[in-house]
Amino acid sequence: MPVKQPMHEIRTLLLHRTAGLADRAVRHSNLVAAYGATVLYLEIIYIMIVVLFLFGKAAAISAALLLAAIYSAQLIWVYFKNNTSRIIQLLLMELHCAYSAAFIFNYCCLGSSADSISLLIVLARAIILAVEIPLIFLLTGDRAIAAFR
Repeated sequence: MPVKQPMHEIRTLLLHRTAGLADRAVRHSNLVAAYGATVLYLEIIYIMIVVLFLFGKAAAISAALLLAAIYSAQLIWVYFKNNTSRIIQLLLMELHCAYSAAFIFNYCCLGSSADSISLLIVLARAIILAVEIPLIFLLTGDRAIAAFR
């Protein structure tokens, strides 16, 4: 029995720490969402590369600057607890999650070229997906909704 006592104490400590972190994340959901959603800037970089190949350097830079400015304003509004901005951010993240999950599934199951660019895009989208899914749950919680009103 002496071995189980320290394990129980460690488990209890970890549960309290985890609950404390979750509570802090919910209380500061605007901060977590604003900083966590910055990983979507990777998609703007990806869009910039696509536009570069399709339309040229000037269009790529213009598109990237415009999208980055709009998304930056969106994240600032999320930071300041604007409820409309929370809803827009949820819409963006849900659409992106659906697209990224389908993209990753297609890449893994149906196969694609194994060049480094494709692997980087899949890895970036997997990281973004790993950040977005908890943020969606966080921003749709009752306490987070109340904090944004």
